[in-house]
Parts: sequence; structure tokens; C-alpha cells
Amino acid sequence: MEVSENFRRQATAAVVWSFILNWGSRALGLVIFVLLARLLNPQEYGIAGAGFLILSLLMVIAEFGLGDALVQRRDFTTEDANGPFFVSLGLSVLLSMLTFWFSDRLATLMSIEGAGHYIAVIGLLSPVLMLSGFQEAMYRREMMFRALSIRGLVCLAIGGIVGVAVAKGGGGPWAVIAQYGSQVVSSTIWIWIRPVWLPKFEFNGKSTREILAFGIHLVAQRLIDFGTLRSVSFIILIYHGPAPLALFNVASRITYILLELIQGSVNSASTVILSKLSGDMERMRKLYLRVCSIVSTFGTPIFFGLAAASLQLNTILFGNHWAGAELLMKPMLLLGGIYCVQFINGSYLIAMGKPKTFMWLIVFKAAVVLPTLYFIKMDTVEGTVWLYCAALLAETPFMFHFTIRSLSIRWTSLVKPIGAPLLCASLSFMACEFAQKFSWAQISNPFIGGIIQGGIFVAIYALLTTIFNLNNLKENIAFTKNRINGV
Repeated sequence: MEVSENFRRQATAAVVWSFILNWGSRALGLVIFVLLARLLNPQEYGIAGAGFLILSLLMVIAEFGLGDALVQRRDFTTEDANGPFFVSLGLSVLLSMLTFWFSDRLATLMSIEGAGHYIAVIGLLSPVLMLSGFQEAMYRREMMFRALSIRGLVCLAIGGIVGVAVAKGGGGPWAVIAQYGSQVVSSTIWIWIRPVWLPKFEFNGKSTREILAFGIHLVAQRLIDFGTLRSVSFIILIYHGPAPLALFNVASRITYILLELIQGSVNSASTVILSKLSGDMERMRKLYLRVCSIVSTFGTPIFFGLAAASLQLNTILFGNHWAGAELLMKPMLLLGGIYCVQFINGSYLIAMGKPKTFMWLIVFKAAVVLPTLYFIKMDTVEGTVWLYCAALLAETPFMFHFTIRSLSIRWTSLVKPIGAPLLCASLSFMACEFAQKFSWAQISNPFIGGIIQGGIFVAIYALLTTIFNLNNLKENIAFTKNRINGV
């Protein structure tokens, strides 16, 4: 009982500090992003964004899934981490050198001639990110989320100050690179000054092979997922140029931040917590349905409501020189309203020891999305983004099917926690779209227009929730209060 209570206190503290880190960093990150977007034009932002596409790919390969593999490992000794650390470090250095050497050729392939020097510098961040991520995994394993939260917020602020200063000095794309680079470097220095683990040249061949084997599945999964989710960025860049890519990045940033806020608040701790609960299937089932209900009741309407006011939101946040981003923001936010619930399934499949099932679902998503994007050519960026979002949703029913089957839950069990809130949010969004056809709702002032659209959405969603989902809403509020009070 004492061990159980101790773990419960650790888990609660982990979730709280993970919550602080995610909400604090995302809020501060959004402020920095908005400031830079207002100081830079779409062409400048798009060039930097193209370079970071390369860096994202490098990190998927170099990290090799080893951080999560170490966090998940039950019988862990400090010696187990040595082999994976040096493998990942060597791979990241090699990839960084190759990127630096072939930077001009990569710029040509991505249709951004003359941007090779940006890509070369961005590529040098790969080993630094690897060092930061590996030590961070050790912190997560020890549930030291308080230290991670403080470090994350301070280093993000440092990056923001540097980035805004460079942008004000007319640095163009270098402002974005300076912002992220200074954040990463300061974060890496900080975490290695007070490490919870230090590498040694002592290796356990058996554990290294086991961790690498686990990592192979994760990196394969992430490469496929990277190709699927980032394919739209490459297509926009190649066929439409860096400025439209920047519009898409701005439009999708709101969706990604919200998804990270909702899911990321518990993701860091959930890998450990769910793995420990995986033997208690009844508790897993109840927790799954409750989490799905809470996220769909409170998360989905946020996405759908912002989608209804996407025009006003874009103008208020980014200014008139980013006009057109709202057309891409709407489909991405609607997608996010569904994905914020769908993402829960991945954590449960992995916790129940079904990473292969999760990987095959990602393969299926890639098999739908990639051919759709590459063989159906849309004339506009807006059409490409709508097509991309529609293709991504093809995976949704299968993701839920395999998760609820693993948990021995019936489809009808999802009607109350997910179906009712989704119906209320969808009808509220459609009501806002219909209202925009009338002259009284077409207000030129973005603040007043946003208030009107938001008011319509909230009023209708509240009314429909009272009719269709009131009991479920009360249960979710009671559950959340009990968790806060430690009941």
C-alpha cells in the first residue's frame, strides 16, 4: 500500500509539472512565434522553415527512438544507457556533417536556391539536440519534471529574446534560426551541468541489443509518420514555394500548439504511468473512456470554435501581411478537433505492449496519405491542405477499432464520451458558418467579429451540451475535481 501511495504521489507530481511545462512553454512559444511572424515576411519565414524540415528528419533518425526505449525499460541500470548513447551521438554527428557538406544540393532539391548556408547551420544543431534529448529522457525516467519545467521555460525565454533581437536587426531567416539555436544550446548546457546520468565506456551488449531492437521499431514508425505528416510541407514547398509554406506553417502552428497542450500535458508521464497500470485492465478501460470523454468535451470544441473564427484569429495574431493563412487554418483546426481525441489511442496501444499494431496503423495512414497527395495535384495550397486533412482522417476508425478491441470495449461505449461532444461541436461550427452569410455577422473589425463568432459558437455548444451531454459533463467535472484534490 505504501509503495502504491508513493507512486501515486510521484505520478500526480509528474503530471502537474508536465502540465506546467507544456502549458507554460506552449504559451510562451506562441508569444515568441507571433512576435517573429509580425517582424518577418512569409518568404523569410518559409526559407527558415524549409531548413527545419531537414533538421526534423535528422533527429528522427539520429535519436533512433532510444530515449523512449530507455524510459520504458523496466530493469534499467546506468550501464544500459552507454551503448545507445554513443550509437545515437555518432549517428547525429555523421548526419550533421553530411547535411553541412550537401547543404547547397539539398536547397536545390527543395527549390530554394541560395539557401544552402541556412540549411548548413541548422544541420549543426542535430548533435546538440541529441545530447539534450538523451539526458532529458533520463530526467523523465526519474520523474524529475519540475527541473525539466523550469529549464524549458527559461531557455525558451532566452531563445525568444535572441530571436526577436535578430529580427529587429533585419536578420531575416537568421532570426528564426538564432531563436531556436540559442534555445537548444542553452537548454543542453543547462541539463548537462546537472546530469542524472553520465556516459561511461562500459557496455552491456545484451541490453544494448535489446534497446536498439526496440528503437528500430520506434524509428521506423516515426520515419513513416514523418513522411506522412510532413509530406504536405514538402509538396507545398516544391510546387508553391517558401512563402506558401510559411502560410501553412503559421496556419498549422495553432493546431499543433493546442494538440501539444492537450496531449502533451500528460504524455511525458503517461508512458511510465500506463505501463505500470497495464496489468489492471478494468482500470485501464475506465481511465481510457474517461480521458476520451474529457478531451472530446473540453478539447474538441476549442478547435472547432477557433476554426469558426479563423479569419479573425489570423488577423489578430499575425497581421494583414499573413492574409490567406486563415484558409489553411480552418481545415487544420477541424482536423485537430478529432486528432486531440484520436492521439490518446497511441499511448494505450504502446502501454498494452502493442507497438507493432500502432506501427501498422501508421503504415496504413502513410499508404493512404502519400499516394493521395502525390497523385492528386491540387491547383491551390488551400485545396492541398483540405485533401491532406481528409486523407489523414481515413486512419481514425481503424485507430479506435484496434484500441477498443485491445481493451475489450464495444463501439457503443464511445457514443456517450466521444459521439455526443463531437456532434455538439460540429453543429455549433456549422451554425457559425451559416451565420457568416448574413451582413450583421460580417464585421470588418477582427476583435468584434471574433467576439461575435465565438459568442455564437459558445452559446450553441452550451445549449446542445445541456440537451445531449449534460450528465457526461457533470461526471467529467467531478472526476477532474477529485484528481486535483487527490481523491
